[in-house]
Amino acid sequence: MHQSTVFSIIVITFNRPTLLARALRSVLAQTFCNWECIVVDDAGDTDTVAILRQLNDARLRLIRHPTNKGASAAVNTGIEAAHGALISRLDDDDELSPLFLENTYALFQASPEIGFAWAGVRCVRDTTTGAFPLYERVWPECIQPREAAVVAATTIGGGFGLTIRRGVTDVAGFFDETFRVGGDTEYYFRLVKHCSFKTVPHVLVTIHDHSQSRLTGPRYDMRRFELYASTLQRHSDFIASFPALFDIHYRRLAQMAFSLGLKREGRRIMRALFKNGQGRGTLLRDLVFYETTGVDASTLWQRSRLWILTAKLRRLWQHRRPK
Repeated sequence: MHQSTVFSIIVITFNRPTLLARALRSVLAQTFCNWECIVVDDAGDTDTVAILRQLNDARLRLIRHPTNKGASAAVNTGIEAAHGALISRLDDDDELSPLFLENTYALFQASPEIGFAWAGVRCVRDTTTGAFPLYERVWPECIQPREAAVVAATTIGGGFGLTIRRGVTDVAGFFDETFRVGGDTEYYFRLVKHCSFKTVPHVLVTIHDHSQSRLTGPRYDMRRFELYASTLQRHSDFIASFPALFDIHYRRLAQMAFSLGLKREGRRIMRALFKNGQGRGTLLRDLVFYETTGVDASTLWQRSRLWILTAKLRRLWQHRRPK
């Protein structure tokens, strides 16, 4: 039975029972039925057993850590326990489209050379009355040239339906368990160095922006900055081969430094960016914005546009709600 399993879906969770139940219901709704779902509870206080018992599907499996080990260790636990030929990630606060497995399977069947893939996403904001859309993002199936492809693969982060072939861990390894936050980016660097990939050019994952506890919260910002800097240093030779890759990641690192008040470190990173030679026309402008606002000019503009769009959507949403 295990040898014939196609998908192993790994869901890591920690004290978010309502969100977990929603995520697992999206797994149960898949049109492609040959899967197992491994829920790794990272030593939370909630009764995860009761949630799986209520959903009542033998394909749902639970592994519970006796102590909290962090997200990367929890993912590794799921990978090591997986029986599927394809291994997919699902964050416990996100949802899969019913067609996620079906479309992802078709992509891997048609492209035996690829080692991993991800899918387009829709981001929504959770409210007390439901969820309203923020944005959608979809990539073409094949991203060209190579530099654009590695930029795309190393900047998506988690929550995008990452699926790997089981044998990929033989060359790319497992998640680095010293990264209790930010481990996804470091792992994507290893994946893109060792494997070819494609994307499913459809929105198949819903990401929820919510108010519950999350690793992307501000309390982890300093640690996230430190680990991101460590990731870039670890893969510095690879990054140096692609000027655009260097530019986008070190711009992001500079922004993180300035937003944390680490202006001396931010200026050091900006000097390295000037030496890299990419986008010098905007670097000086961005440095001014970094020093004064903590973000670059384009991010400030995007945030302003997003705030305006969100306000308009909220008014429209409230207007269309039944009285």
